[in-house]
Amino acid sequence: MRMVEIENGFVGAEAFDTKVRQVLRSGISGTRSCAVAMMTLHPWWIADDWLSSKSIARYRTAISRRISALLLEADAATVTDAGEWAILLTNIADNDEATDVAERITSIVAEPVEVGGELGYPLVSTGVAVATGVHRTAGDLIADARAAMSQAVENGAGQIAVFDEGLRLDFLHRCRMMTNIGPGSSLANLDLHFQPIIDIASGEVAAVEALLRWPGQRAFGSAAQIISLAEQTNLIGRLGDWVQRTACAHAQLWARHGVVTHINVSPLQLMRGDLVSNLLSSIESANLEPSSIAVEITESTAMEPLAIANIAAIKDAGVRIALDDFGTGYANLASLRALPFDIVKLDRSIVTGTTADSPARAMLEGIVAMSHALGLKVVAEGVETREELRVVTETGCDLGQGFLIERPSTELGIRRLLDPTQKDAIA
Repeated sequence: MRMVEIENGFVGAEAFDTKVRQVLRSGISGTRSCAVAMMTLHPWWIADDWLSSKSIARYRTAISRRISALLLEADAATVTDAGEWAILLTNIADNDEATDVAERITSIVAEPVEVGGELGYPLVSTGVAVATGVHRTAGDLIADARAAMSQAVENGAGQIAVFDEGLRLDFLHRCRMMTNIGPGSSLANLDLHFQPIIDIASGEVAAVEALLRWPGQRAFGSAAQIISLAEQTNLIGRLGDWVQRTACAHAQLWARHGVVTHINVSPLQLMRGDLVSNLLSSIESANLEPSSIAVEITESTAMEPLAIANIAAIKDAGVRIALDDFGTGYANLASLRALPFDIVKLDRSIVTGTTADSPARAMLEGIVAMSHALGLKVVAEGVETREELRVVTETGCDLGQGFLIERPSTELGIRRLLDPTQKDAIA
């Protein structure tokens, strides 16, 4: 009979560990092995916003029942303290079979769930680890499944990831990153660099974009990876607050030159209730005018209902709003009219490779013309060749940013750039 200690055919955490340990000790029979799948709702915070605590419990119970109904007699499952589902799959041949089983479970779990007369649509991410000779303990196999689950979460809702050695190294890198951004860290190992944005007509520096850096630790994670990990571990608020405070402190040094500092706000930050108050506190602490700061948000986030209130509040406070990566397909110019943007930053894919006689030039001209009709400034991102600079100039882009113009630099580099005796004109 299937082990049953709690409702829905699941076992307790200790019993689950014991079951995995027993299966590992029994060894692999012929070409058959076992695997552990780790599954989590993705993203769980959305479910929290949609459902009451009582409804959430019913929602999760329905999912657990579906998983239980799919278990073989020798299988087992449990729910971790973090609310994840751990599933022991026995009689598994290889990664392909484990993936097939995980896909079947995921597809059934993802079917609509009715709670309180409302339909919910579970979005889960699943990681799978198949037992091999390196898995000496149950903890080893479960840890590898959890590492794969983390990768699946990063890949997106509904994704399945299978553990391999590359994921093991990635998991170690993520652990190292956690020591640098976790609650017990000072964030002292992080730094900000700033990339100039020029006024195309005058060649003068009009703004700088603050970019997160982890000096000397490139092998252990890029800035994008750090931000992704912070979002997944609910540390994005802490990291985002640090970026805002640090960027505003630096901005004091060039605001008197009329240079605006752009600060990126991640999708999850934009959904936070304390975003506006923390941002304005950073601006006030640095004795800055709100208009000396521009907040950059992405297209995919700008159209979310939960973000609209924060966007409006930031705009009402006098902070500029820039729509980043425009042209990736989420927003359109009609929707821009309803939102209080000041600046549109064209995605580098629109600029890269554009020449005077290419079809992309016509599209660029249309976007610039319509943006100007809406009273928006246009920034051309990713300008890396003189031909691209010529095209964005001729099509009427107001501002330019890219490696041809200036690479990201330290605070000292920006201060030197703003010194009239040291600036080089852009030919």
